[in-house]
Amino acid sequence: MCAIFRTLSAVSSPFRAEPAVPITPDYIRKIRKSLALTQAKFGERLGVSASTVSAWERGKSKPQPAPASKLRELAAKAK
Repeated sequence: MCAIFRTLSAVSSPFRAEPAVPITPDYIRKIRKSLALTQAKFGERLGVSASTVSAWERGKSKPQPAPASKLRELAAKAK
């Protein structure tokens, strides 16, 4: 490994993403409740139905990548 690459890789990047929090049923419910939203309103913001949000919160299914990305955006706003 060349010295320049070692130096660059050792520098902390301001663009480095924080480790992702696992999207669990409790995490989804916590975000929704912290925003004081019903499952229907939460689903509208994520582009899914209330029954889909319910399935996520019960652990019957997991969010697909697009809603999961929006979910992380809402989580950042909820903090």
